[in-house]
Amino acid sequence: AGKGQLWAYGWYAYLDGGDARYVTRDVYVLAMETGASIIGITAGIILLRRRETRRFTDNQLLVLMALMVSDFYPTYMYYVTETHSGLPNVGGVADLIVKFIVANLFWLIMPWVVFIWAGRQLISRRSSSRVN
Repeated sequence: AGKGQLWAYGWYAYLDGGDARYVTRDVYVLAMETGASIIGITAGIILLRRRETRRFTDNQLLVLMALMVSDFYPTYMYYVTETHSGLPNVGGVADLIVKFIVANLFWLIMPWVVFIWAGRQLISRRSSSRVN
């Protein structure tokens, strides 16, 4: 139904056979995607609260750090299990580069960026509260 429509572009790799795991009912994939959705919803709520208050609370920063750890682990497991299985869901060199490396690299890097940023915010607050 979404063929040729902009909203569906991100899903073409999955709909067009780019990742065979989404064709079967793999419990690991279902758990991974459900967890990612919960993480996204929780982070979205935190960002909405931040928009209202104009600052992150310490608890919100700690939750964001925990979410980033929770987000990194399944991505790491995806890479390890796919590689260990011989990349059965990757259809060739183009899929390897585009889908397996480029499309998922963001999920390996950004959790660290957010985790380190939130940690530095907490450390900065602790240092400034000691000075005052």
